[in-house]
Amino acid sequence: MDDARRPKAARKGIPISLPTRDAVLEGYHRRFVEAQYVWTSFLLVHLIECRRRIGDLDAMVVLIVIGLAALRQVQKVRELEGEHISLGYMTADVPDKGEAVNAYSIANITGIPRENVRRRLADLAEKGWIEQAEDGGWRIRKAESGPARAATDLADLTASTVARIADFVGRLATVSAAAAADAAAEGPAPPATDPDAMARAWSGEVEAPATRTGHTLGSLQPGLRAEHRRRIGPRAFDLAAALVGVPAAPAAGGLPGGDAALLLQGMLAEVAAQDLPGPGGAVLGVDLDLHATPAPEEEVTAALEVTSVNRASGVARLAGRVTGQGGRLLAEGQLRVRPAASPVQAARQQRAGLLLQMHPHIERIEARAAAEPPMPVAVAWPTDRDSLLGPLEAARRGLIRPVLVGDAERIALAAQEAGASLEGLEIAPAADPHAAAALAVAMARDGRVKALMKGSLHTDELLGAVLARDAGLRGTRRLSHVFLLDVPAYHKPLLVTDAAVNIAPDLATKADILQNAVDLAIAIGISRPKVAVLAAVETVNPKMPATLDAALLCKMADRDQLRGAVVDGPLAFDNAMSAAAARVKGIRSDVAGDPDILLCPDLEAGNMVAKQLAYLAGAEAAGIVLGARVPVILTSRADSVAARVASAAMARLVVAAGG
Repeated sequence: MDDARRPKAARKGIPISLPTRDAVLEGYHRRFVEAQYVWTSFLLVHLIECRRRIGDLDAMVVLIVIGLAALRQVQKVRELEGEHISLGYMTADVPDKGEAVNAYSIANITGIPRENVRRRLADLAEKGWIEQAEDGGWRIRKAESGPARAATDLADLTASTVARIADFVGRLATVSAAAAADAAAEGPAPPATDPDAMARAWSGEVEAPATRTGHTLGSLQPGLRAEHRRRIGPRAFDLAAALVGVPAAPAAGGLPGGDAALLLQGMLAEVAAQDLPGPGGAVLGVDLDLHATPAPEEEVTAALEVTSVNRASGVARLAGRVTGQGGRLLAEGQLRVRPAASPVQAARQQRAGLLLQMHPHIERIEARAAAEPPMPVAVAWPTDRDSLLGPLEAARRGLIRPVLVGDAERIALAAQEAGASLEGLEIAPAADPHAAAALAVAMARDGRVKALMKGSLHTDELLGAVLARDAGLRGTRRLSHVFLLDVPAYHKPLLVTDAAVNIAPDLATKADILQNAVDLAIAIGISRPKVAVLAAVETVNPKMPATLDAALLCKMADRDQLRGAVVDGPLAFDNAMSAAAARVKGIRSDVAGDPDILLCPDLEAGNMVAKQLAYLAGAEAAGIVLGARVPVILTSRADSVAARVASAAMARLVVAAGG
């Protein structure tokens, strides 16, 4: 900016008159830095809109000042000059009355050289934006169309902006004389100039102010408008449906259901709470007509406009309208609000993140498994509530035909305590858990059942029977366990392996673990799964064996020694789960931020990852052991019935895929 265009001197205090371009770059008393930031943000947003409408910077500034000259708000600002604080930036040059302002005043207010002001005035007059008054001053030209109509609209826009600023300054005027004296004693802060600030303002890059100030009854005027634009997130309907307690679905005829109705009304309430009337205001009533349901990922605009203000009752009426892309009408109606009597300032808070405890991925897997005919499953020692109810619920959903292997009396007692019926179910008697495991394995070897399911016996008892040399269930690969986790914060199912069988696997064992998990992923519908091989760091370090194994597994995948997947590693957990974290570290990966499988370096790491996701991130977990001739549904004794049902669904899909 040329030095010739700078105002000669800025007095101490908060500038309020519009529009000085340097005002946003000046330093002010330390005590009022935050306050200056708030109203300057109002000003920047306003100037951006003016810049868009007019184009030429100096012409825009001149035109705004002419509009400002007609505003009675200026008188309010000038009255504050004699109060507790000085507002001080050349407001004496703005006329007290009338709609005209001369070139001399404009030059003093804006810092634009007088010759430039005269040229801009002539240009604006020629274009029909302004006209010369009888006293030689300039004013907005009154007309119902053309440039003059646009100039009048711009003046109205300026009026509403200055009204907000003046109200905010009014709140500052309550600062005590003692506080002002303290600020003066501290002395002015050094100028905090930013030469790029105005450039960002012209391009529309304005940072939101740290605080937000609501409208008062006095500042609300008919025609004042506020709007918010936002893109409807894919799970916004799930949130609304969770609040109203109904599924997220449109009503008959395509009209909005309860979830969409809550969403649309909430968008207008957000505008009212944040901007019109904003902090301190109360919403007294909403009358909304719903016309259509917004689509996921659609950009939606919610707008409020003041239609009337009753000063006596303190109530204002606002017209509300919600539109989708292309102006598609979604909802319209009216809000009754009561703005605050005096300005209320509220800190601008970041929108809270919401985590919906929903598990749609497991639900889809269960639905897919239910489309297959139920398969016979031997349930070893189901003698407590959950280990019995799990297979019974899976049977009820058409996933399995359970054969209960164990002590008939103890099974019957567990069913009685759980309030469940055993009618029509086969019970194969076994005296103890060890015998139950052996009998279940024999049934699988003979083809009587297609899968095994752990009851309330210990894991090593069941797997010991599966791995016995004479049992006949050993396969060509090592046995490994895979957790299926439906994490609410993740966009798809996540497999974690190995968390239960192989304590400290070597490279060959990890290759089997990885291939088992890939086969499972394909069976549940993931055509080409992405595998993140985890380690503590994302670089190969000879002193860290997990990083060497990860690099070798990737090369084995490149040579088709491991098939059906995209494999990358070593990756630390943050790089694996977050593409942004990977970019920060310069990692180029097709897996980062989008893995289907996490291959952990050992059992301890895998178990911790899986259980932390389950207990801290709200994941629903299912578990299965692969590598034998039949899948083994292996859940913890602490797992819920839902986890056992999901595990049965996984096993059903593995068998259907020929596993």
